[in-house]
Formats: sequence, structure tokens, C-alpha cells
Amino acid sequence: MRFEASAEVRSRPEDVFAVLSDYQQDPRWRAGVISMRPEPPGAAQVGTTTDEVIRFLGITTRTPGQVTQLVEGKLLAWEARGTRLIASGIRRVEPALDGARVTLNTEIRLRGQWRVMEPLLALVYKRQLRGDLARLKTFIESR
Repeated sequence: MRFEASAEVRSRPEDVFAVLSDYQQDPRWRAGVISMRPEPPGAAQVGTTTDEVIRFLGITTRTPGQVTQLVEGKLLAWEARGTRLIASGIRRVEPALDGARVTLNTEIRLRGQWRVMEPLLALVYKRQLRGDLARLKTFIESR
């Protein structure tokens, strides 16, 4: 399943990317993220690993991830492999008329018995991704 959401943020693209590439900020704008620990801490780089604990659909899951590509100030690609899912995505920032355009792409494949939940996941995650983007916009613009 693939998901994408975009929004314009009234802030400089480099400031927006600074938030997106600092995984320690994720709990501030991503619903359900209980904790996100990047190693090493700080701005992500290729090879940065993450330990995410998230609550989604009433289930708490720990998912290890890794940054796979970084184009400074523009793009961060990641992948995660947990016991319940395999996911990958891109966080992209582009200049826009009044600041920056943020695009979040996510691809999720559920594993094993969890596959039966794909229709529900698709409905809920699409809404959550749009909500996450709205929270990101509010978080950045209020700084």
C-alpha cells in the first residue's frame, strides 16, 4: 500500500528540512509515536538507525529503521522492518511561493497474519498521514 500527502508550510525550506531530518522531533508531530530514538542523535545522515515505538489501531509496536538516502535540505529516504510490517518512505522538501512544500510518501507491507488488516490500515493511515502533515505545519509555523 502506498500513501502520499503534501502541504505548504510558511517557513524556509532549510528550516522545514531541519525538523524532518531530526527524528527526535517526530513525537511532536506524528500521531501515536511514543518514542523515536535515532542513533546517532541529531540530524539524520545515511546510515542513521532509529528505534520507533508507536501505537496504531490500539497496538503498540517497536520498529527498527534506517536512513537509506539523504539529499541535504531536500530529501530523506528511510526503511523500517518490524515483526508486523515492512515500510519505506521519503520525506521531501521543495521551495514554494510562501515557504516550502512538504511531501511525505510511505509504502507499507504487512506481514503474516497482519495482512488481513490492510483494508482498515489503508483507511486509517491515509487520514493519519494528512493529520501528521497538518501537525507538522502547525509545529513548524508556530516556532
